[in-house]
Amino acid sequence: PNPPSPSTPSMRPLERTKTSALNPTEFPFPMRGASPPSGDFVEGDGGLDRRKKAETEFLSYHQRACPGAETASTEDIVEEMKAFLSAGAAAEGGVQWLQGAGTNDESEETAEATRGHSSRASLMAARFAQEIQKEKKQSPGGKLRGLLSRGGPVLVDVRDEEERRVSVIPGSFSKDEFEREVAGLTEESQLKTTTEDAKEPFDPSAVRVVPYCTIGYRSGLCVRDLKVRGFTQSRNGEGVILWAHKVGALSVSPGGSGTAKEGTEETSVAVKVVHTYGAAWESMAPKDFKTVCYDKRKQAVSMFRLLFDRACWCCCKRRKK
Repeated sequence: PNPPSPSTPSMRPLERTKTSALNPTEFPFPMRGASPPSGDFVEGDGGLDRRKKAETEFLSYHQRACPGAETASTEDIVEEMKAFLSAGAAAEGGVQWLQGAGTNDESEETAEATRGHSSRASLMAARFAQEIQKEKKQSPGGKLRGLLSRGGPVLVDVRDEEERRVSVIPGSFSKDEFEREVAGLTEESQLKTTTEDAKEPFDPSAVRVVPYCTIGYRSGLCVRDLKVRGFTQSRNGEGVILWAHKVGALSVSPGGSGTAKEGTEETSVAVKVVHTYGAAWESMAPKDFKTVCYDKRKQAVSMFRLLFDRACWCCCKRRKK
């Protein structure tokens, strides 16, 4: 899905959106016997040169895949997670997030979900994932409906299953899971016709979708497709490598899968391991992260699959015209 080797065009550095401080008194950072990390984001531990190189690569691939489309920086996503958690706190009557933090009052599930984090953004992402997992799935589309009702970011991991098994951004959907959720909401809005059961019709333009991959190429193609389907608020995510640099941790479920199994309440845990897709991108990962990548054969198979899917999509589009 990415070109065979990284490019190094002379482009201006990635512009970051200013974000407000992540006040630790407002959010749930339960860690047994420990205080929340003092920094909002990770500062310099992963290697500044590596991070700058990853930012340049992201800009390059973004412009190739979906020129003109909006990007969603890691800082923006964390701010939207913060707003999502705030909305939940307000709905519950102003929960004191830190009440009992650092004691043995919190559940084993919460303690496991927040272990191993080095920044407040990382802890917030873990709590966000935990809230998403708790959404009642009474019908298909339940998790997505919960995100829409509280204005949360809809993170979609467009990478292969093998990559997702290594680690994911907390709270993200796989591409297949996202399509099932969308199909469930669409079908539900078509079936609910009586006044008593009527719900707001599903509007793709209201969904703030943020696809992501390794460094922005595959997710950029996904953004382009989503916009054609009416998801006009789609933005390209910076990818797992830049998330690792800025937030300091990704997540994996205890069973070894990036996302919890269907129908379970399996809790994901923080890890410092990232799938870089190919060996050429290993040098961009944070120094303190373990890296995994495809060999040349698997990389070629993955590339062929992407090109085949793109060709099928283009043929269908032409037939509709």
